[in-house]
Amino acid sequence: MQTLYVADFNVGAVVGQPLSDPFEALLGHCATWLLPEGDRLSGGGWLRRPGTRELPPRWPGSAERVVAWEVEGDGTEDAVRIEVSQPLEGQSAARFVTRITVSRGPQGAALRVAMGKEVLDGWLVAQAEVKKVVRPGLIGDVLRNPALELSVLGQKAHGRYERIRDEATTHVLLGALAERTRLPIAVVWPRSDDGWKAASRLAEQLVGLAQVVTINYFVASLVRRAVPQIAVPSGGAALIWPGMAGAPATCSRDELEEGRGEEIRARWMELLGEVSVTARGTDTAWARARRATQRAAALRAEAHLVRARQSGDKQQEIGALRSRIDQLKQELAQWVDEAGHLELERDKYKDEAANAGQLRQEVRYWREEYEKARTSVAAEPDLWEKIPPLQARDAAATYRAIEAAADQRVVFTEAAERTWKTSRYPHQQEMTDYLVRLARAAVDLYCGEPSQSMPQLDTWFREEHGLTVAMSDQFLKTHRDLRDFKYNGKTYNSTPHVKVRDATSPSEVGRIYFALDSDASRFVIDHVGLKKY
Repeated sequence: MQTLYVADFNVGAVVGQPLSDPFEALLGHCATWLLPEGDRLSGGGWLRRPGTRELPPRWPGSAERVVAWEVEGDGTEDAVRIEVSQPLEGQSAARFVTRITVSRGPQGAALRVAMGKEVLDGWLVAQAEVKKVVRPGLIGDVLRNPALELSVLGQKAHGRYERIRDEATTHVLLGALAERTRLPIAVVWPRSDDGWKAASRLAEQLVGLAQVVTINYFVASLVRRAVPQIAVPSGGAALIWPGMAGAPATCSRDELEEGRGEEIRARWMELLGEVSVTARGTDTAWARARRATQRAAALRAEAHLVRARQSGDKQQEIGALRSRIDQLKQELAQWVDEAGHLELERDKYKDEAANAGQLRQEVRYWREEYEKARTSVAAEPDLWEKIPPLQARDAAATYRAIEAAADQRVVFTEAAERTWKTSRYPHQQEMTDYLVRLARAAVDLYCGEPSQSMPQLDTWFREEHGLTVAMSDQFLKTHRDLRDFKYNGKTYNSTPHVKVRDATSPSEVGRIYFALDSDASRFVIDHVGLKKY
């Protein structure tokens, strides 16, 4: 089999959950995944004995599948290997194979899933095309079991993204990026609902191959300052290799949101699949279980021979010796098979070594081309950092820059320009900073991760963006002329306001009055300057 994907999980029981044996739980999940509903046997006990079975198509029009399973072990090291195969679409001379190993030993239980293609004699592997590789549903079933805990390289695997949103978690992320013994990390910067859905899909599908984290503008800026070579495209994503070795694989916002992440999922799964095969190509748990079986058989044969000799029964002794010879022949066949696989791997590595010089030249060439392209094309501008400060009597340039940086999640009315011009508010940089924070809050509110447990808005503004926002005002409630305004033919309520400065002289009590336009997913800012009354 030419392997295209390998995911290897350590599996343990969650403390406090009613589960005695993760190994048996994994076999139960395999049984449920393999058999159609209504034909499922209780648990996975039937997988403890070798066998084969034909399975019906998973959906109308798909090919029938064949499942075969083997069992090895001695009670201390055990493994069940399940192989599901079906013809490749439109290619009768090749098949797609999913090979699952469920194992247990002194180191605990484990689940290994490998997928690849297998061709019949006389066909070239390159002739067999696998159109798409997706994560098997079995992994999702196991992840959803609340009694099981999965990990890869000591890192928890749960199929969800981690949110990095403040300075403390950014430091944790930077530390993880520098680690060499970890999975690759996909850093996603969602800026729309489709972006968040793409992040969820990547986390679900790449589990076991990469970790997925989401960031916001604030975190992206901190990461870029700390590690200049890591620039996550705004609204896009970057795949960072362990120890930050090599250039990240990046995608734009359009690429990320295409099909809610399906295009980039397919691209990165192919890339990560190749890496996983190199890193985890050998099924060590299965090899240990086979050796355990051989050891147990040798001990039984030795005990049988001892009993035969002690009894003086020559026929029984001869039978014991013949049985042992048969076992040794089986072991020899297994080792010859293993040696054949190792020779194939050796030849592959020899070919790669022979081509290393040419590959280095190609890498050098493409790196030079990349550097030329990178230096000739201007880097994506960080619009937030290019916002000019408010001028004493002119806000237009600042307002337009904020609108552009926020993707029109905030807009300013003509009244907002007039009020700033006439207010003579003395702290211009401070007001600029508050406007930027309010605009970033609008982006987070309307483009951020959907939440079912969001606090009150004034609490959210304070905790997430450090803004003191009043959502009510008794004076404005009775003075509609100060409260209501029109923008593009629609009437808005400007009761919500940011308190920039308070408890000071009237000429320094700064305010930003705005309306929440849920229909257009934006804030409409109508007054910037001093308190209205």
